[in-house]
Amino acid sequence: MHRIDGDGATSDNRFTSGNPQAGIPATVITPEWLNSIQEELVSVIGAEKLDKSLSNQLLIAINRLIKNNSAAYQPGDLVLWTSGEDRDGVLDLTGARVANGWNDYHELANSGSTLITRDGDDMILTDLRGEFFRIWDNGRGVDPSRLLGSWQKGSYIPGDDAFADNLVFAYRSNYAGFGWDRFLDTTDINSGDIRYDSNRGTDLSVPEAIHHGGMARPRNFSIRAGVKY
Repeated sequence: MHRIDGDGATSDNRFTSGNPQAGIPATVITPEWLNSIQEELVSVIGAEKLDKSLSNQLLIAINRLIKNNSAAYQPGDLVLWTSGEDRDGVLDLTGARVANGWNDYHELANSGSTLITRDGDDMILTDLRGEFFRIWDNGRGVDPSRLLGSWQKGSYIPGDDAFADNLVFAYRSNYAGFGWDRFLDTTDINSGDIRYDSNRGTDLSVPEAIHHGGMARPRNFSIRAGVKY
């Protein structure tokens, strides 16, 4: 945006109606100035939301920004919300590839956020769907050697080896009956935590016994997660 600088503008770039009797012309409104004003307004409203039939779009856009509290977030910040509607200025963290995103979302690209990675000019969003959050250890030693923004698979809780009836049987092909998250692959199960019950055979079609424990999952509430751009 710029102040008016057409013919007849004052020395401090203001409009004047001129003075015909004194031969002073009125300020000329230039196309450059009009386009500048137009694009400034469009940047607030959003080009995809323009509607010729409405005359209050700027007010709607400002109220939307206030409602979303966008000013509280900086590019790269994690945004959490509970409605089914998308948030303005936020990319849903679904693992999507955003074509040319490193150029189109340059403030996010330069934010240093661990929620995005670069592949050429494309931006890859972290997939946080179905994941729990854990505060970064940051040198405390409770969860050592973790990198900020890194993913960590679930851990198994050991049980008491003295009780054979502590075995939990589950088919590798279907854990839904227990309400557990499906294992990504067999490498997610430590060999010391899983064995076949001798009374049930060793064929892969029979249940596997997860020995004396299982993956912990606390009570939880589902929300949406995105990154501010």
